Amino acid sequence: MRRCPCCVAGGIDPFLLLVCTFLVFPGGAWSQSTPMPSSPAGTNSVAVSGSNYYFFFNGDTLYKYSATNSIVGATFSGIRAKGANGTWFVPSLNGGIAGDFNGVLKYPWDSGLQYARLSAGRRADTITATWRMTYSFSSIDYRYRMHISGRTLVIRVDTVGNTPLGAAEFHLSRCESMTSERASPIRIPYLTLFNLVFCNGSYISFFFDWEVTNCSRYDPPDIAQERYSATSVRFAPTVSYLRKTDGTRNPLQETIYLTVSPDLNGALPNVPGPTAPRAAESMRKIVLSYGPPYPWLLYPTRGYAYRFLDSLKHRRVDSIAVLVGNWSYYGREGGLPDILDNEGNPNPFVTSEENCAPEYGGGRGGKGTLQALQRHVVDTLKYDFSLYLNYVDYYRSSPTFRTRGGYAHAARSPGVILSYVPGWESCSEITLVLKPSQIWNIADSLGSRMQSLYKPNWTYLDVQSAINPSDRVDYDASIGSGAGKFLSTLRHYRALPDLFRRRNPGPVQGEGRNHFLYVGYFDDFEGRLYTADPAVFGKKAPLLVDFDLYKMHRKSAQHGPGHCYEFGYGNTMQRNEVLAYIATELAYGHGGLVSKGNIIDHSVEQAVLEYRHVYPMQRAYASASPIEIKYYDDANVAFESASAYIRRYPGYWDVDSANFMAKVKVTYDNDVIVRVNRSKTSWPVEDIGAGERWFDYHAIVNGRDSLGVGSRPGGTLTLPATNGWLCTAPSIPIL
Repeated sequence: MRRCPCCVAGGIDPFLLLVCTFLVFPGGAWSQSTPMPSSPAGTNSVAVSGSNYYFFFNGDTLYKYSATNSIVGATFSGIRAKGANGTWFVPSLNGGIAGDFNGVLKYPWDSGLQYARLSAGRRADTITATWRMTYSFSSIDYRYRMHISGRTLVIRVDTVGNTPLGAAEFHLSRCESMTSERASPIRIPYLTLFNLVFCNGSYISFFFDWEVTNCSRYDPPDIAQERYSATSVRFAPTVSYLRKTDGTRNPLQETIYLTVSPDLNGALPNVPGPTAPRAAESMRKIVLSYGPPYPWLLYPTRGYAYRFLDSLKHRRVDSIAVLVGNWSYYGREGGLPDILDNEGNPNPFVTSEENCAPEYGGGRGGKGTLQALQRHVVDTLKYDFSLYLNYVDYYRSSPTFRTRGGYAHAARSPGVILSYVPGWESCSEITLVLKPSQIWNIADSLGSRMQSLYKPNWTYLDVQSAINPSDRVDYDASIGSGAGKFLSTLRHYRALPDLFRRRNPGPVQGEGRNHFLYVGYFDDFEGRLYTADPAVFGKKAPLLVDFDLYKMHRKSAQHGPGHCYEFGYGNTMQRNEVLAYIATELAYGHGGLVSKGNIIDHSVEQAVLEYRHVYPMQRAYASASPIEIKYYDDANVAFESASAYIRRYPGYWDVDSANFMAKVKVTYDNDVIVRVNRSKTSWPVEDIGAGERWFDYHAIVNGRDSLGVGSRPGGTLTLPATNGWLCTAPSIPIL
């Protein structure tokens, strides 16, 4: 065992009192119950010298906290971290509580605040410091409790005593790298509430535990204010505590994880939660997400010999789930959460709106049409079938609003003034938000009616898993302990899929965007590709697949990288764009998603391509785990990890950069290998693999652009720029 650096030849350095707390960490599984990043095996210890506290991993100092009686110790300016290059930096300059002092909001870096240390010391492996923050004769008492777990400094913050209600926000502020090295923010696809940062030779994450937070809002950093200087950036989230309708706030209670790691994956958060029970089942289908105009689904359109769905069957697209949106009887997404009239009739295809304009191709349908569609889809075509259901938006025009509670079931806005949380701004009205505490009861009634009438064998829950729960919090103090809490909304939204699994034989899919919060609770997501930077999404997002594949892949399935408009192609995709879309699905290990365009040919062609090239691969890698992910630069130089690539190219996330991360090779534990090229340059492939293999490719074969599946193409093989791929499996995937 390595000797602690506090120990000297004759015993223990008298200036350092060592707490020898040795812990063994078995790789990554130990931390899966929390979002805390996984750590390699090792030991931890803590040492004290006066008001300075040191935290060790495997005998090396990683963090220190100075509890000096000043703004330094009272804020996170007192926390230092050591990078892999041996230099110290401040992860959170002046980070801390923003206090509400009789209506005056003061941030920890503002002038006029006074700080007093009430106590500081250690007990076992935990350092505790209690502080008083004072402004204009009002004060807030709060406490820090810190211990080290693996490579992570765990910081628990809470208000104490009789002054808890003034803590209005907690800011992690900005890092100060304190070296000449340029600090670089790291945008992670599918991690939407915060970024990471690279500085001092290390990868750093700093975030609140969203599984135990007591906050009202959990918000990503303001990208417009991200860069403070060459050595300082804002990358961490902020939490807020807003007043409930009785004027009180929930007391501030947070667990915060600061992790400094020599590699990216050591700083990525885990995604706690169960493994969804029907995730594997959902990957046995590609998904067709379909909205107006509906006649294409049932009638020959514009001279075509086949109805739209029949045309897919005619082209041997056999395994597909048809998810039909905007079926509300009351117009485009109107009347929610209801979708039928009082007699159980859906939209008759005539009054529905698309983009606030009358749909084209209407005039057919009426009573019984939805039943006819369901029977045709399920009984004749043998496809799966679902309707979009929304239990978040609450229309005052809905029957449920008029007859089952009205405003009493609408979420209240923060503060004592009578107002309600605004929801979706539709064409006809700004909706309210249905109280999260009421969605189970409403969905149980309406969902049961829908199930008995139309017997869907999939479920699609709109909005819930797409939004940041911060935007749908109910501040109504009368609901009890869940009022004003981000976590209450999150838990209510996570619970709804179980209700539909009880009565529905198929998977429950959710809308994507902030869906990393819901992984394991929903079986599947429409995998909209976003980062914490709203400008870095879809086709503009790098092919940084680590978080998705290592943290999310085995717990829930995903289909597509978002609808074509969410991916950045407007409402239709040309053929080369479809190929780029498919390449992205393959890179992230997703299933195929067909999203409606305005021209029937595009949707048919995409469905055929998805079924031919994505469907066999999604079956092959659905239950597999990645064992190696390599990245390649513009010159086709290989990097053994995302860490190495980002260290070399900090601007990897910039789509306009020559070194935009867009070439990736993923090897799974079942010997499935996926290579994808979304870059601006071609990629010659040489290491095909030994033995007989099954191939799926879009490649330049002997100078000719080729799409194929089956045996290895002869001759040279190069992945074209922007939309090339080569996938191989040891045998033909199960179809």
